[in-house]
Amino acid sequence: MTEAHERLRYYIDSQGFELKDFCTKFGFVYNSFTQILTGTRPLGRKIIDQVAGALPNLSIDWLLYGRGEMELSNKSVTNKNVSYQPSGKIGQVMETPAEYLYSDPVKEMFIRYLGDPDVQKVILNFVK
Repeated sequence: MTEAHERLRYYIDSQGFELKDFCTKFGFVYNSFTQILTGTRPLGRKIIDQVAGALPNLSIDWLLYGRGEMELSNKSVTNKNVSYQPSGKIGQVMETPAEYLYSDPVKEMFIRYLGDPDVQKVILNFVK
């Protein structure tokens, strides 16, 4: 698997979801989502945010770049009273780790990126 859409499809399958059920449960448009999974449409930030809400244990770093482990460490806390909705609203429909409501996967990925020693060298050379 060299592409993000391939890794996303693999992860969804590994969680035992039928694609149509996954789309219905988490608010994805089936036809558009299948185009993303085949690489016909790009995997944009909005979709990445929705995927992070739907699959909170999925490592976004692994999804986008194939680095590290496929799943995050088991640190998520489930709150049965709240749920992530694609509109960004909080509802009382499905169980979702409350951690997602307070995290930004892109921010976390950016922080890990800045922790890379090679990136730090480039930044230091730029600032000098």
